[in-house]
This record gives sequence, structure tokens and C-alpha cells, in this order.
Amino acid sequence: NDEKWTIGQTEFTGPNPLLNTSFLDSLGSGLVQYSHRARFQDGSLHAHLGFLKVRDLSGYRSFMSGNQLTGDTDTPEADSDGDGVSNFDEFAFGTHPGEPGKRPAFKAEAASNGAGGRHLVLPYLRRTGGTMNGTTYQTPEIIYQPQATLDFSSWDTPMEVPLTLPPGLPTPPSGYEWGAIRLNVPSNLPQRGFVRLITETP
Repeated sequence: NDEKWTIGQTEFTGPNPLLNTSFLDSLGSGLVQYSHRARFQDGSLHAHLGFLKVRDLSGYRSFMSGNQLTGDTDTPEADSDGDGVSNFDEFAFGTHPGEPGKRPAFKAEAASNGAGGRHLVLPYLRRTGGTMNGTTYQTPEIIYQPQATLDFSSWDTPMEVPLTLPPGLPTPPSGYEWGAIRLNVPSNLPQRGFVRLITETP
């Protein structure tokens, strides 16, 4: 196939153009127009016009620079140390994106809820400077969205933010703090619950 892209004023060829750091810096921030044209082997022509939303994740860039990872391939969705965790999630949870032995670790704690059931509390590291909206925590660059289920039929079981953190948590790295979410498991259900934490950019 013959494929061509135009992003801003720059042209690229091929199905997956590599956008290096200097080029992304030149785009600034905001909406940038792009077009994609492809001619297939049967002679048909495909064309698409749209906009890219460009923003600078300055905190992410500082985090990666502080860990000596500044190459064009050290992007948020990449996994620079090959440990199965994206650079963005290592940034979100305060682990080293260049050392495979250091990856986010989560340990939920269970305790009685005083009504015959159990509370499942999950502490997690998060960037400082954010705000809470229900159980969702958001900073300028990261949204931390907890989700829970009791039976895997859906991930919309209500949760709450505990008034106090579990004791004995280690000191967080600079720029991070501990947060926590709590799932109530009623006594009339099997004493188990499942919690996951989704991260994304605003």
C-alpha cells in the first residue's frame, strides 16, 4: 500500500510514522490538523481528514528525565524496561521506568465492617496536587479511576474513600502521596471482592 500522512505542515510516508520528540515539540499544544491518504493494491483510494489534540505532559517529561530516559522511544505508552508496565503507569504510581525489578505493586487489606461483612481497602501511590471527585482522583496529567466488582458481572460496584489510610505504609517518593479506596462486601454474599485501578490522561 502507498500511504501518506500530513500532520500540521509536515509530510510522512508509511502506515506508522515515527513522531520524534523534536517534531512533537514543534506542534505546540492544542488541535493540529492531519490528513491520511492511502492507495491500496486494488487501486482504491482512501482519504481521511481530522484533528489531533496535542498537549505537553511536562510532569511526565520531568519524571522520565529524572530517570535518564529521554529518547524518542521513551513515550508514555512504551515500556522502556520491558517489565510489562507502560512508562505512563510507572509515572502514575511512582516506580522506576528503567528498572524491570521496580514496578507498581498493590496489596489490598481486608477488615471487618462491623456488620458481619468485610471491607476491602486498597492503598495506592498517586501524584500530589490532585483533587477528588467521588472515588476518582485527578491531577493535571493523570486520572486515577478505581473500579470494583463482587462477581465480575460488571465493574460498577459502589466504593468509598476511607477516612484513614491503613497503618504502616512506607514513605512515598517525592511528588507522590498515598491514596486509598474501600469496597464493602456485604455479609449475605461470598466474602470476596475485586478492585482495579484505571489510569488515563484527562
